Amino acid sequence: MRGSKSPFLTQLSRLITTLSEKSPVVVLVDEYDKPLTAQLDDPDTASKNKEVLQGFFSTLKTLDAHVRFTFVTGISKFAQVSLFSSFNNLEDLTMDPAFADMMGYTKEELTTYFTLHMQAIAEKRSQEFGKEVTQEDLLKEMGAWYNGYRFSEKKTFVYNPFSTLNFLKKRQIAGYWYETGTPTFLINELKKYSESMISLDGTTATREELMGTSYIDKTSLSALMYQTGYFTIQDYSPVSGLYRLGLPNEEVRRAFVNSLVKNFAPIADLRGSGEFVKVLEEHCPDF
Repeated sequence: MRGSKSPFLTQLSRLITTLSEKSPVVVLVDEYDKPLTAQLDDPDTASKNKEVLQGFFSTLKTLDAHVRFTFVTGISKFAQVSLFSSFNNLEDLTMDPAFADMMGYTKEELTTYFTLHMQAIAEKRSQEFGKEVTQEDLLKEMGAWYNGYRFSEKKTFVYNPFSTLNFLKKRQIAGYWYETGTPTFLINELKKYSESMISLDGTTATREELMGTSYIDKTSLSALMYQTGYFTIQDYSPVSGLYRLGLPNEEVRRAFVNSLVKNFAPIADLRGSGEFVKVLEEHCPDF
């Protein structure tokens, strides 16, 4: 990557420059960190991928005049690997209170935009159960399964949009988010912390611990669970600056038990642990 520009980056520059002659260009980069998180067990490949990403973002920086807007998503913020050193005009929205409801549906949005869908589901269930099922009943069930995500000190909770839309379409409560697949790197990383994993339900962390100290080969367990969606912010203390974390809802609780925990069976007989069983009974009654 060093020295001359790669053919790919040359083509990228040409594409964006040409498109900008017709209108300003918007660049969307989804899961930017996938080439890194997928190679955590192969540092050499991760390092090479990091160089590719550095070249990509450096090229985008040189195209500022042609790009109207760039939006980047990812699981982990690798703050210490210089990915964005040359592309330093990005604004991190991850824990910004102004964007607390950007990545999910609020209860108000559900009742405003999906009323007809919810009415249809409530009527169908009323017929099936032989008793009235109201929209409020439906909201309560949906909230228990899909609500509970909070991304800043602002007390705004949102529903998982993917699972919510699937429920409204299929009209059945299920773990839709979990069915998309648990990140392999998450399971592999959690195995390193098997002895302390359970105690993290209800743990506290600072903003810096959650977002600002990630290396390719070293990520705190609280940050890992938060960034991958298994933990969310449950409370915030402006006095101490600490965020209290925990499992957001029933869908995530079941995903946590049915996928992550089972991967620890070869390491230890977790079901035989009294502390472990107690935690599961509190958070997943069907265990």
